[in-house]
Amino acid sequence: MKLPQTLSAGGLLYLVIGVVIALSVPEHADSAGTDHRPLIKGGKRGFSEPSAGSQASESASISLAQREIEASEPTRQNSAPSLCVTLATETDQHNISVAAESTMRLRFRHSIYRTNVEESFFLRHNGFELFELRYEEARLVEFYGHQSARHENGRWVVRPTPSLLKVLHLHRSSEAMMSLHFDRLIEQPTLLSDTAYRLLIGSCDNDGNG
Repeated sequence: MKLPQTLSAGGLLYLVIGVVIALSVPEHADSAGTDHRPLIKGGKRGFSEPSAGSQASESASISLAQREIEASEPTRQNSAPSLCVTLATETDQHNISVAAESTMRLRFRHSIYRTNVEESFFLRHNGFELFELRYEEARLVEFYGHQSARHENGRWVVRPTPSLLKVLHLHRSSEAMMSLHFDRLIEQPTLLSDTAYRLLIGSCDNDGNG
């Protein structure tokens, strides 16, 4: 390279520095100095790792989407199958839809001692399972032949060996109080006086009057 004779020593030094800088810039760098070469990770081409903030945001989005999917699915484990309790008289019948494994309580006034009695049943697919009796007076425990009872909250409580009854026969006289109470049921049935009832339980496949 021939340099102009008029070039001073200082100018020559600046020229040499400029040539060195120009030769050191990679050919694939743009004018802004940004390097577009892919990152090398373990001998393979790849991309930079996402930041902790972006990972947390992505995890939150996935978690929210999962909750929305679960909320849209029916909660089958919480929904018990339906049963129907049939209250049948000589001239009519009424079906009551109830949840399986729920309870029914029969309350009445004893015809001889004139004190209150409560009988509790689990509602099973194949019948009424008696599991508890509550008497207002201790003498009713003897009257019904129970060996022992516990005094709880002002009542004598007997928890016998569970027994399954396919049918319940009830008769409400005009002189005695009698009622049925189903848990998880808003409107309770009314038993008419001087009426005999037959209670059955089964699936709700057949249409009823309830």
